[in-house]
This record gives sequence, structure tokens and C-alpha cells, in this order.
Amino acid sequence: KSRCFYFQHKNLKSVSTLLNYAKQEVLSAEMCCVLGDNFVQLKKLNQAIFWYVCALNSLDDPTSGAFCDSQYKNIYPCLQLCYVYYLLGDLKKSKNYHLKSKDFCPNHPSVQYNNKFFDNLEF
Repeated sequence: KSRCFYFQHKNLKSVSTLLNYAKQEVLSAEMCCVLGDNFVQLKKLNQAIFWYVCALNSLDDPTSGAFCDSQYKNIYPCLQLCYVYYLLGDLKKSKNYHLKSKDFCPNHPSVQYNNKFFDNLEF
């Protein structure tokens, strides 16, 4: 339901839906990423960082029977943190999360793009 609100650009409703769910259950990495995505759309970048870090540290249980997409526990939040820190002007942290995403999936198209991007930057 929160994804539907997100795609309709009803970010506050999406956030509210997820936080209401969190009152009853622990949020999965994917739900944390959706919260992060909403906060990026709302230009609340520090809140987005919080939720992407939560996704990286989530305790998703693959034996629980719930559908778990591992990209939301590793590469996706790293790519998003790379982007958010870039928006904030923190190129060091941005590159750090790029390198972490590279550890997870070096051949991912976004990782390859970021390789070229960071190779052209001078630190």
C-alpha cells in the first residue's frame, strides 16, 4: 500500500502507512528503503540517510517465509546513500558508499556508471 502512495507522489501517506505498520512489526530492509525513498522525494535527506542505514543493518530473516529481496539489504541502500551524500556535497561519504555497493555487485549498471563518475572526480 505504501508503494502505491509513493508512486502517486503521496509521500506523507506512504510514510504514515509504513510507520503505522512499524507499530506492530519490525520493518524489513525493503520497507526501510521505501521510507528512505520517500524522504529523498520530500528533500529530507538526513531522514533518508537514517532509513537507508537501517536497511543495511536490518535483521531480515530469510527463513520467516516473508518475501525478501536481498538487494534492499545491500546494494540498493548503498547506491542511495552514495546519491544522497553526493546531494549533500559529502563526496568522501558518497564514494565510500559507492565502494560498498561495488563490493556487493561490481557489474551492476549503476555501479559501473559511478565508477566512471568517481574516476573523473579529483579529491
